[in-house]
Amino acid sequence: MTEVEQTVIWGTNINVNDAMLRFELFLLHFSAPGAEVYEPLYPSLLRQAVESASYNIDIDCNHLHQHDPTLYQQLVCYPQEIISLFDITINKYVTRQIQACVALPPSPAN
Repeated sequence: MTEVEQTVIWGTNINVNDAMLRFELFLLHFSAPGAEVYEPLYPSLLRQAVESASYNIDIDCNHLHQHDPTLYQQLVCYPQEIISLFDITINKYVTRQIQACVALPPSPAN
């Protein structure tokens, strides 16, 4: 069995890879409470931000608390560190989505 490298931010209980993965799962799977049909909320908000060239997105911390209380608690205790990880996670997600949308079709064989 291989051991996965764990990077923990000094003076905190934040495992960088774990926090980023948990936040990405929140972004991809959180559905607004009371919604009649399951539809993740944040992918569409991120898409709108990209389309309007807006460089910010509002994350409702109540949503984060409902989805992942541990990650929420880390945000409360270590906001500077967690917000930076959230920013990196969103940038990676948006970059992957843009690359998927503008991927060039394979060139025809000569």
